[in-house]
Amino acid sequence: MITIFKHILNRRKLSLPVFVFLLTLIGCGGSSNKLTKGQFKTERLYAIPGKDLTLSHATSNDGAVTPQGGAVTLGEQVTYSEEIKEDPLPIIGADELANAALDTNRVYTLSQVTVTSKARFTPIREGSVQLDFAIRIPKEYLSDDYRITVTPELIYGDSIVKLADVLLRGKNFIRMQEEDYKRYEEYLASIVDSTDYLNAFVDYGGIEMELEQRRAAALVEYQAKWALVTEYWDWRNRTEDEFTLYNDHAQQLERQKLAAARREYLLERQRKFAAGGDTIPLWKKYQRKCESIRRSTPVKREITLASVPQKYRQIYMANLKPEDVAAQMPGTRDSLGLIDNYLMTEEIRANEQRQARKDAVFRKMVPYPYREDAQHSATIVPAYNFNYRYSTVRTVNAGQKNFRLTLKGQILATDRSVYHFNETDTLTFVISSLDELADRSLVNNAAFTADQRSNYAQALKFLRDREYAAALRILNEFTDYNTVLALTCLGYNEQAYGLVVQLPKTGDTEYLAAILARRLKQKQQAAEHLSQAFTLDPDKRFRAPKDPEIAALMKEFRFIEN
Repeated sequence: MITIFKHILNRRKLSLPVFVFLLTLIGCGGSSNKLTKGQFKTERLYAIPGKDLTLSHATSNDGAVTPQGGAVTLGEQVTYSEEIKEDPLPIIGADELANAALDTNRVYTLSQVTVTSKARFTPIREGSVQLDFAIRIPKEYLSDDYRITVTPELIYGDSIVKLADVLLRGKNFIRMQEEDYKRYEEYLASIVDSTDYLNAFVDYGGIEMELEQRRAAALVEYQAKWALVTEYWDWRNRTEDEFTLYNDHAQQLERQKLAAARREYLLERQRKFAAGGDTIPLWKKYQRKCESIRRSTPVKREITLASVPQKYRQIYMANLKPEDVAAQMPGTRDSLGLIDNYLMTEEIRANEQRQARKDAVFRKMVPYPYREDAQHSATIVPAYNFNYRYSTVRTVNAGQKNFRLTLKGQILATDRSVYHFNETDTLTFVISSLDELADRSLVNNAAFTADQRSNYAQALKFLRDREYAAALRILNEFTDYNTVLALTCLGYNEQAYGLVVQLPKTGDTEYLAAILARRLKQKQQAAEHLSQAFTLDPDKRFRAPKDPEIAALMKEFRFIEN
């Protein structure tokens, strides 16, 4: 049962009644109605009474100076107290009121009543407002084992916009994240980039072994060929010597026979000549005999393709000499050609699978990644309450009157147990705009033509819709109070102030002059204009809290209401 309960807590947000009910169920199974401590790290949070997240409007006590144009509180906190002098009624404090069983037959006096407003005016500037609010997390919710995520939600109309989170992490949670990232970095380090495959996934040992075998074979082939060429030349030299002896002997015999034939011819010719005979026939006979001797002489022996043994013929035709024979040793090109044969395909496939799964592995190894998108990130200090002033600028839609804001949040522990904060109360930021100061009675100026009155009415509509540039294009023709207002809304402060001081003094013109003088850093003149405005139009004191420049001016110069 404990295991099931723990599993449910890890997966679902439990309301306090359901949590108590489950505790009761578990308690029924043993001798005690209490859950054994230490089952999960967020367990203690469910027993904290009446605290949780706190959301409030930002004040000067929130650790940051309110920026110019910041919000102004509407009676943010009012305290009523009563001093009891005689026969006092029983007094009960807030804690007693929350916990005591009161006697309904008696009358009690509250020692103090505190009323906190949940609304605040915030001024519009150039179509946007700055929303400032304070977030407080009691220290009872802080732990070194927690990560706390607080999400402000902005509500306007039918829209809900989640703002950037505020993130707190305890040192143990940070250490857990760092260890998770370290494991994942080790996983990434095991993945080889495809550009490095030739270094990581080629069996160079196998390639070297094959090259060594090729080198040995090349040496054997070289040796055999060199030996054959050498053998050929030994045969050739020997044969040429034999052929030379044979040819010389044959030529010598031929020369001897020709010499004998010549001697015989000369002897017979001499006898014929002495006898007075004809020697021509004898000459012809001699020529025929010489020819016969030459024909009978053996053919001169020479080395030809036909005379070369079969095994030497390639060498003979190439006219190879021993020094022409070179060993065909494998080189770089051969090793590159072998790479495809020695790729570690299984290792490559496994590496590519690791690459393809890295996102899934990240989600598994790093269930709680770092949050770079948080508005604010800090380390938990369990001994102190956490206070943070949150500021955001939001665009105001046409016709929008307010923004509402609430907080949601959760606590995640290092054991992956979760606690969900109760949703806070809703703060309201009421949008205030200087266009509310428009004098709509000026449209009824008797000097206006019908067209001017129509144009002026359109300009007032533009002011109401906060289309100030469009309003100014029309109001420039009239150079009156509403023209000054349009210039002020657009931020043309010097031009507006130069014009407003020329207008008749009224509560409206002096109030606007006070705003413009303060923007121009002429505080003393601003205070004088404000004093005149309150004198001419006392109701302006009720308007003052809506305009931050005037509210700040009242505080600085200590305007006291009569």
